Amino acid sequence: MTAPDKIREELIEEHDKVLAYLSNDVEQMAVRIEEQLDRAKGGKPKLLLQLWHLVSNSRLL
Repeated sequence: MTAPDKIREELIEEHDKVLAYLSNDVEQMAVRIEEQLDRAKGGKPKLLLQLWHLVSNSRLL
């Protein structure tokens, strides 16, 4: 493996770690928002969390 290939591979790994971290962070925020909305509105469906899963599964991020 050449030095540029090794650097590219390391950058891809770091990129994947950052995306996983951000994905988890956004999902946790969606859960907290949904919990607050549920308390305020008396248990509405978890639309924000469902939307987040649709977006994250579509790989738009």
